[in-house]
Amino acid sequence: MTYKDNPNRVDPPEDDPNPYGLEDEGVSHEQICDTLADPLILWEGMSVDGVTEPYPAATEFFYVRQNAMRLSDVEEALLYAFASKNYESIGHIVFDQLEGYAKRVIDHRS
Repeated sequence: MTYKDNPNRVDPPEDDPNPYGLEDEGVSHEQICDTLADPLILWEGMSVDGVTEPYPAATEFFYVRQNAMRLSDVEEALLYAFASKNYESIGHIVFDQLEGYAKRVIDHRS
């Protein structure tokens, strides 16, 4: 059996501005910056509250453990980046954490 590749199957439609769904649902960078302008939200986002859990409403053991492992991964990445003086990695971690927290705040408000 041979598989004949279909380029229309693997290529995104040309008229779709976001074919892979990489952009957020209408949350602009400006909205995120405005949200983070509140010092309380900024510092909450910098704390453990800012870590995005894969299962935010977890009650079962497996999902609670997945959330704990996510927090542990972020802590380990931060410690490693700090120990190796990898400022770029620290910046990416902090940016992702703040951005994720601000998006959750925006979603909660709407």
